[in-house]
Amino acid sequence: MAEWRLGKLSNLHVEAMLAASLYAAATNDDTGVVPALERGDFSALMAWLRTNVHCMESQYSSTELVEQTTGRLFDPEVFKIHLREGYLD
Repeated sequence: MAEWRLGKLSNLHVEAMLAASLYAAATNDDTGVVPALERGDFSALMAWLRTNVHCMESQYSSTELVEQTTGRLFDPEVFKIHLREGYLD
């Protein structure tokens, strides 16, 4: 049972790191994403996701999709930045 929990925890962390990478790419590509999110409007982010992620998600693994979308390999540093900015600043 402990191994199963560790496996699930690891998957959750990997998914969070992938999400942070996609969010960083979205906010770099479209400067309107953050102001829209601050207003509670998810339409700019959803449009970016549809264009850059959803249309390709069946063609690539998660890490390949991040590489295709962000232009670089999966990078845990992006998640560290996300954590620092979101929880320490």
